[in-house]
Amino acid sequence: MISTLILVTFAAITSTVGHRVLTRARWVRRFPAAGIWAWQTVTVSVVLCLALGGLTLAIPLAPGDQVAAIMQLSPIELAHHYPNPGGALLAAIAAGTVGALLLRVLLLTVVELRRAGLERGSQRTSLDMVGAPHPDGYLLLSHPVPLVYCLPGRRPQIVVTSGAASLLTPEQLALVLAHERVHLRVRHDLALAFATALARTFAWWPLLAAAPQEIGALAEMQADDVVRAPAERRQLAQALATMRMAGAPAPRAAAPAVAGAQVTTRVTRLAGTPVGHARARAGGAAVAGLALLATPVALALAPAFDAATTGCCVYAESRDDQLLPAILDAP
Repeated sequence: MISTLILVTFAAITSTVGHRVLTRARWVRRFPAAGIWAWQTVTVSVVLCLALGGLTLAIPLAPGDQVAAIMQLSPIELAHHYPNPGGALLAAIAAGTVGALLLRVLLLTVVELRRAGLERGSQRTSLDMVGAPHPDGYLLLSHPVPLVYCLPGRRPQIVVTSGAASLLTPEQLALVLAHERVHLRVRHDLALAFATALARTFAWWPLLAAAPQEIGALAEMQADDVVRAPAERRQLAQALATMRMAGAPAPRAAAPAVAGAQVTTRVTRLAGTPVGHARARAGGAAVAGLALLATPVALALAPAFDAATTGCCVYAESRDDQLLPAILDAP
């Protein structure tokens, strides 16, 4: 029971502090790739705490001998270090809740990916009939609305409307295409699908509910950072602003160039913020993220480690108690 309370407390602290830091810290938007990793590790760590907290309560339902053998403990030591005052009923409720939540996350992720895949497939079928392949590697669609977007998946495709091609200069169009290629290479759609599934499962949890929008904004910024030269970043900013003022909408099934983050924020960032040297920051974020993911597992296993250590000491003491009379009685 204590392990469960510790895990839930850690989840609450991580969620509160993480949400505040990730929405306010400047480095998150200065280094968007590290920011995306930070959002992912914080949200997964919180969910892992909740799941492991429920599983520590559900230990009485598990086959005691088998679980004890896996942890190299006796059933008595296992029950002593993972107490459950609610008994089998509380254990069953905890196990059922954890299983239902994890199953919902899995199903919603699959459903989201399937839905997006079907929409992209339908759109590709239509585009193949009306679009014209361009030598620069995109599909040119005759339409007055300026649009540049990508369709990720097994057949990745970038779509450019004639409105965008006529509105942008060749240099600006090349920069926007480079932006879209980052979306296709990094597969931001997968990160967004998982974040959306977590948000729909834990809609009452502010951190998890905010994650899809924040990760979507950072994904756009990460794609913007493929352009590094200050002059080219200003050109990309001008291209985004031009398309936005021309009324470019965001395709529902696409990873768009002008949606996700607010365009004004991206334009300001492109015009005034140089691309930072992200190696040191990325290394620090990677280490911190891995530590954050490992902490719930360590907290859940801490009673087992304590039981193993205590068990060794108890065994040694019992052996001493048995040997001492024999030594004293010896001639």
